[in-house]
Amino acid sequence: GECVIEGGKTQLKILSASASVSIHGFTFKEATKSAVIVTAPSEQSFCYTTFDSNDGARGSAIRGAKGTELFISQSSFVRNGAKLGTVFSEGKVEAVDSAFEDNFSTIVSEF
Repeated sequence: GECVIEGGKTQLKILSASASVSIHGFTFKEATKSAVIVTAPSEQSFCYTTFDSNDGARGSAIRGAKGTELFISQSSFVRNGAKLGTVFSEGKVEAVDSAFEDNFSTIVSEF
């Protein structure tokens, strides 16, 4: 079966610095405020996870606080829109074997 979380504002908040969570095989879809927010320094893994059509100011799919370490593997980011990126973190991000397609940012810089 599929594990789909659809609609609403933020769909998952990881609040504790002592929480190390591994998300496997979920789809986060159509969140109106960052689908996943990590609020404390911690290590989080996202594997075989899909983020589809989410919206948010800082990270439409994932937003990480200062000191977070995000590991993303074999995941898909499709049609997500944000002011500052599909994945936004004030910590470390490592993404491997993952697809980013048709995502967009609403802030355009002039250089």
